[in-house]
Amino acid sequence: MKSKKDNIVIGIDTSCYTTSIAAISLNKEIILNEKIMLKVDKNAKGLRQSEMVFQHISNIGKIGESINDMFKDYNIVGICASKAPRPVEGSYMPVFTVGLNTAKLLSATHNCPIFETTHQENHIEASLLGRSRASSRRR
Repeated sequence: MKSKKDNIVIGIDTSCYTTSIAAISLNKEIILNEKIMLKVDKNAKGLRQSEMVFQHISNIGKIGESINDMFKDYNIVGICASKAPRPVEGSYMPVFTVGLNTAKLLSATHNCPIFETTHQENHIEASLLGRSRASSRRR
């Protein structure tokens, strides 16, 4: 029987622009970074929240199909998802419910904790991880 590789945490973010699913090992190795941009019709000024939600649901399914086999080789120890745009009272957008509820489902099916964060905090953490990885390569 093949043993599993590293323990990983999966991150999900469903913003106003992109459906994103990433996975990182506990030693900060990026295992996966999948993104699908939301489609906006030419000459449109953006998307309604309801259209974004529909696209995120479709995109989550597409990404899930492509990564399912890969995750069989890893031990999923946590799921992280954006629940709101910013970490302030009243910050809410329906698009984030898609990623958050997907994370809740994965947390339940993999019997691991869920970590709720915000889109803004994810950007900050990603920049810190990028900086940390760049400085360790320079050494």
